[in-house]
Amino acid sequence: MQSNENLHKVNPELFKGQTPYKLEGKSYYAYLDSVEKIYGKTHLRLDCIIKSIADSLEINSESIMNLPSIVIEISGDSKRINELFNNKELYNLESKWMKITTSISKSELQQQQYFNFIQISNPNEINNYDLSEVVLFENLDPTSQAKINEIIFTTTIKESSESEVISFLNKLQFKDLCYLNVYNVGQGNCSAIVTSDNIPQIYFDVGGGSGANKSSYPPSFKICHTEKPQVILSHWDVDHIQTAVFDPRILNSVWLVPKHKSISATAMHIAQTLINRGNLICWNNNLTYIDFSNHRIVKCTGKSGNKNNSGLSLFFSPTPNQFILLPGDATFRYIPDHPNGELIGLVASHHGAKASIRGMPAASKGAMLVYSFGNGNTHGHAHTLARKAYIKNGWGKGLETRNGNITIRSGGTMLQTPCNSRGCTLNVVQQF
Repeated sequence: MQSNENLHKVNPELFKGQTPYKLEGKSYYAYLDSVEKIYGKTHLRLDCIIKSIADSLEINSESIMNLPSIVIEISGDSKRINELFNNKELYNLESKWMKITTSISKSELQQQQYFNFIQISNPNEINNYDLSEVVLFENLDPTSQAKINEIIFTTTIKESSESEVISFLNKLQFKDLCYLNVYNVGQGNCSAIVTSDNIPQIYFDVGGGSGANKSSYPPSFKICHTEKPQVILSHWDVDHIQTAVFDPRILNSVWLVPKHKSISATAMHIAQTLINRGNLICWNNNLTYIDFSNHRIVKCTGKSGNKNNSGLSLFFSPTPNQFILLPGDATFRYIPDHPNGELIGLVASHHGAKASIRGMPAASKGAMLVYSFGNGNTHGHAHTLARKAYIKNGWGKGLETRNGNITIRSGGTMLQTPCNSRGCTLNVVQQF
């Protein structure tokens, strides 16, 4: 089988810069993009800008597009990693900017660096690359703090007006839709509301496996553009936007995205491209939810610095007064304004993470559950305790996207027509 890198090329419009041929010790301004703790180990993803380059120029909407995507992933003993971060609660540092320094030296931590999604280190080097220093924002010198504030300003998307958000949803023209598909994109999420002949009308997330989990992304995966579907994004984690990195055509669609305090430099490349094309609508936080075509989009109530819990969730209604919840990575207790009716379907939050199950809603009779995660993922998804909680709340064992694309349907009809006649790979192999 061909590798992902042979079949999926990063859109050259998004990321520039010649890939280094070896690892080097450097200082970076780093955005703590994600934190996972499981079985005594901590996994971090840091999205970085080389400090010397950032210090030499003004960071703005133009200059940031000329910077490469530099990602450093770290895994290891939780105590050791906590010490590097002054024993601060790492979940409280997520989505914050800081300074880090790496060195070429022996380390008990496993570290991998990616430059424009290409891994620089080989498997034999992951213990020869050390995170030697972390300096949190409050401990930096004033010049470095000013530079980080410049980066934060550039990576904070401005809200659209309430009328623009409402207009985006009102313009969605659905044709005979009665199905929700959840696709096999490995360790990530990509779903679509589709017609009875299986053509996507709108995507909810366009993600996939990346970084340490890139091997979980199916080598031939390709989305459908037949009906020029728009995109609703739950939040800006890379495993919810990875397909957009590979497929330039989806950036010609209009996206509705959540309002966060700041996003990573990598995510900002996608956001800024959409802004430049007039294709980005950013949720206005004066709005709590909007009903459209019997469906409901909800603003999650977590703090703006927490991407998972301050994003968007979708209640899809396949038939009147019945709903399927797409929570993204939000912990259930942060999803308000449930519509009246039966909750008949659910996509497991955060790929089946145990930390996202608090406030889980009870299932209605005949409920349908989907897990979207990749084989062998570094996060241990779907977690055993989460699976037990879903069963306890009436959701059953569910279906898993790692076994192929899934349709969640309502009523007695079956989705018959495969969506692979136009070059995409969205044919369904599992149905409730």
